[in-house]
Amino acid sequence: MFNPMLATGVIIAKMEDSEPIVTGSCAAYGARNVFITAAHCIPDDVAAATVLLPAAGQNFSIKQYERHETSDLALMWADPLAGGPFTDMFFEAGPDALPGLGSDFLAYGFPSVDDLEGEGMTARLMKGHFQRYFGFSELGGRKFFAGEMSIPAPPGLSGSPVMLAHSPRSLVGVVAANLDSYTTLSSFEEVDSSGKQYREVSKRIVSYGIAAMFTKSTAEWTERLVQQFSLTEGSAQ
Repeated sequence: MFNPMLATGVIIAKMEDSEPIVTGSCAAYGARNVFITAAHCIPDDVAAATVLLPAAGQNFSIKQYERHETSDLALMWADPLAGGPFTDMFFEAGPDALPGLGSDFLAYGFPSVDDLEGEGMTARLMKGHFQRYFGFSELGGRKFFAGEMSIPAPPGLSGSPVMLAHSPRSLVGVVAANLDSYTTLSSFEEVDSSGKQYREVSKRIVSYGIAAMFTKSTAEWTERLVQQFSLTEGSAQ
């Protein structure tokens, strides 16, 4: 039986002349040695990367990765593990049809990380629904079809798998960003003893997570790379 805990992990990236850092979450996808994440979770200056799956007690040295041209998606692959088969230990693509507005989803990842050994990592399963779909533009220049989630996406959750609540193995997107909006609760002006006027405004911040959704083109892209990566020869570890 598929367990998302065993297929979800974190990316530990090492840049030149710096200590390793956790850059986001990821998930085994299509094969045990292929991982999907958000493109921005792979730093431009990364020298080496490791995927750690804490619940499974496994780690993978990433051999190669590829970012999508426009969407905030990336695939990474490592040498295949010895043994297996691992048929129930990776996510698969969800249905071609887009989940309807109000559809429930699950997001599983590591929004807080205390160390690089997995001891202090807190995995969280979040549940929400899709509020709207729209074209999203990131600060880095990426533009993609996005789903707005009814839950926030705190740091570290980026790259996490977004799956259908009624079919947890069916991946429909990846957590990509967090949007903050606010509502003004109260506003008033006062004048101090010197006659200086000032205004105080009370606001409520509302955060929404953004998922890079699978579309026909991104699904074809991931399928092509998964087939390529899973057939790549490598020494078993």
